Amino acid sequence: PYVSATSVVAIPKAYRYDRNDYNDEESESKRVGKDDKAKKNLRLAGKKGTDVHSVLEAHNRAILGQEFDVDPKLCVRYAQILTNYIAKVELITMNEGEVKVIDIERSCCNPIFKYAGRVDLLVTVNGEYEVWDYKTSRKVYEEDGWQLVAYMEALKLEGIDVKRVRIIHIDKISSKITDLKYVYHEYMFNKFLGLLETFKGMFYNDLLKGRIHDIDDLGVKYKWPKEELTNNYVVWYNLNKGDYDMKLEEVTGLGDGATFTKDPN
Repeated sequence: PYVSATSVVAIPKAYRYDRNDYNDEESESKRVGKDDKAKKNLRLAGKKGTDVHSVLEAHNRAILGQEFDVDPKLCVRYAQILTNYIAKVELITMNEGEVKVIDIERSCCNPIFKYAGRVDLLVTVNGEYEVWDYKTSRKVYEEDGWQLVAYMEALKLEGIDVKRVRIIHIDKISSKITDLKYVYHEYMFNKFLGLLETFKGMFYNDLLKGRIHDIDDLGVKYKWPKEELTNNYVVWYNLNKGDYDMKLEEVTGLGDGATFTKDPN
């Protein structure tokens, strides 16, 4: 069976989100209350992200002459985001070459490493294939790029020569659109494969402990135990990062550091 690429990158995300922000003196009720509030905020953020995706998907499908039903209220609510997105695409066209939409929500899989996923947008920029992914979270983390490179490698096996990947980051509050174009593809794919191995190890560990019964159990919202995340993912990362100990800002050129190079591609 094929493993979802989204589930694979959920390993570092779960470790990051499950940090212990409580004092030892806090009561259990207060701790539970904070957890419930965080989960509620996460659900609301996910709902907004899905709504923004729907508005952008309707726009892209209209370009291809395809119909896509979306609530008109969402189109009004996120009209500024759509306007800014169109302006961003026009800017990329002006600076890098014409942007053409090729496919939307395209499924892909890698039969060698047995993972699968769905690409938000497959485009060409100046005639070269790119994988685009929309992110509406407050921050973009390194593993988000690793996931896109995994999609890129899967599409190459289908004969689609993807040259680069790009995250379209959408600020749901300010409606600002930022595009992050990644360059160190081999490094990023190796990171993804490391997560994939960790995923498999933890999956079989949970099988042995009876937490899950078969791979179909991973279809539900799966939560990695924090202790085992520490003993697996974090240890693996520290042992294997080698000379590529780069933060997102260094990969993309974003940030305040004077040594950051914008768009090193």
